[in-house]
Amino acid sequence: MIGKIWQRVGKYVAALATAAGLVATYVGVWYPYQIRKQDTRIAVRKLLAEAIDAFAGQEGATAVMFPSLRTSADDQRLELARRKISEALALDREFGPTYEALGMYWQAKGNTAKAVAAFTRAMELDPSSPTAHIGLGNLLQRDKSYAAALAEFEKAVECAPGYYEAYVTRGAAYLLRFDHGRDPNDINAAEADFRIAIRLDPARSEAYVHLAERYVMSEDVEQVQKNARAAIDRNPADGRPYLFLAIALASQRRLAEVETAVRHSIELAPASGATFFTLSRIFERQGKFRQSVAASLEALKYGPTNARWQAAYVALCAEDPIVAQQVSEAYRTAPDPRQLVLGPALPSPAP
Repeated sequence: MIGKIWQRVGKYVAALATAAGLVATYVGVWYPYQIRKQDTRIAVRKLLAEAIDAFAGQEGATAVMFPSLRTSADDQRLELARRKISEALALDREFGPTYEALGMYWQAKGNTAKAVAAFTRAMELDPSSPTAHIGLGNLLQRDKSYAAALAEFEKAVECAPGYYEAYVTRGAAYLLRFDHGRDPNDINAAEADFRIAIRLDPARSEAYVHLAERYVMSEDVEQVQKNARAAIDRNPADGRPYLFLAIALASQRRLAEVETAVRHSIELAPASGATFFTLSRIFERQGKFRQSVAASLEALKYGPTNARWQAAYVALCAEDPIVAQQVSEAYRTAPDPRQLVLGPALPSPAP
């Protein structure tokens, strides 16, 4: 009997010793490891924030999710981003956000294959990350793989139902598909996503920009103006809503205000042939022939094979061949041809 009691005591003592050993291991080895890992992740996140700031330019991290906002980063800024990401990888090669930043870097560099590989690795490390799905979706959309892109944006919403960017990017994808297929279900789905995004964060501008675009497609002038001005109020540095506002004002024959809005769009937004084509048509209606020719030439610089823009330029040349030739020669030799179009900066359009 006594022997059995001692056996049990011995087992309890052995169990306590084992537990004590585990605690000692946790305190001496595992806990310090977790603390070091946490400190490493803090350092990595700081490096990634610096990398994103470097290649996203003045628009900051917002431009990462919305490439239409992004200006071209120069080689120096891209090199800075590369160094920061390399430092982050040296600290921790198993952190999904590092590969998301790497994908964004390769996207900025124009290397689609490496960007896809980086986003794919990010999803392997963190399947619940919406950012990786959005990054991959943007790449697929740029390559005109619209169905595959929309599938990635769907996954982003599933991963993060309260994530503003997920709804805006999915809505924009629906809008793009509508532009190609004219399925009314797509434009309605797009609007629903933009409305959800606005409820999630009414202070941000991106959803309003896309709503203005959505109403341009349905030719609802009042809603175009309402949403374009809402976007401008929230982010006056974004040039896109000025163009949508110009389209709405043009339908009301408010041509002076249209010109001001389009000029702002050109000065603020990334260069776009469509914007210069619109401005050319406005100048033509206002009787500003020389500026119309110059704007038409600027549009063709961005889309030299665009048949509609080519036809418009040919029609201008036929209207006054001598002046058109003079403008073309001046455009070809000017240090900054865009100044032939824009001239001095103008104040914001009237409300």
